[in-house]
Amino acid sequence: MSHEKSIATVSDAALTGAGRRFVLVLIFAVGLTTPVLLALNWNHKLFFIPLELATKFLIVYPAIRANCRWFGPVVTRFRTRKKAVWLTFDDGPHPDDTPQLLALLKKHNAQATFFVIGRQVQKYPGLARAILRDGHTLANHTQTHPVLIFWSFLETRLKREIDQCNQALREATGEQPRWFRAPAGMANMFLHFLLCDRDTKIIGWSARGFDGLFNDPETIANRIHQSIQPGAIILLHEGRRDRQGRPINLIVAETILTRLAAEGYACIVPGEENFL
Repeated sequence: MSHEKSIATVSDAALTGAGRRFVLVLIFAVGLTTPVLLALNWNHKLFFIPLELATKFLIVYPAIRANCRWFGPVVTRFRTRKKAVWLTFDDGPHPDDTPQLLALLKKHNAQATFFVIGRQVQKYPGLARAILRDGHTLANHTQTHPVLIFWSFLETRLKREIDQCNQALREATGEQPRWFRAPAGMANMFLHFLLCDRDTKIIGWSARGFDGLFNDPETIANRIHQSIQPGAIILLHEGRRDRQGRPINLIVAETILTRLAAEGYACIVPGEENFL
């Protein structure tokens, strides 16, 4: 085992261990009780106010910062000695985009992972099966994609989002997903605990074009291209349209795949032993 892999393995074990759970729950408990202590001990506000702010920061910041590893491991790259990247698509399956993406991937002999929304799988189970049939992989992207508030969910809501999407995928394809991506990449401590219990890894990204913010496909493709290197994880979405109604993700995917091929890159789905 390489030195780099040893570090990653030890780090992951530490991040998901019982000791880390205890520390995180302790921080959460302090964050909840500090306002009460502050109210009862106002004369000591110079102590309790900084404590309150610090605990809130330790709880909120890593939950809203995409790909943050404070609460647990997040895969943002993979180990490779070849010119290879991992292409991922969020928010499908989409009745218009998914079939065209599959044709595009086949044209470029590229593999990809589709992080799908459970309710979309329930609407279009045939598309989920088509993704697998074409040699790609499916992963969990929640049941309803509550992007603005997902980071704030407690355990019950998180369980529902994870388990219902898993169930939708099992019913449509007969397979249980091994990977999860949070909406906007924002994950709180409870999510890490639940996924650890389900032996599910959180997959982030290292190359994104902010296709949810920008409408110009060239701008998006250029932003992604700036972050391309061996082992990069590329983030794209389905269902995006520009002001003229053109499918942004299809144009960007075609541009990126063409550039990658010209530079000698392959699009693969890496094995978990190479996750970083």
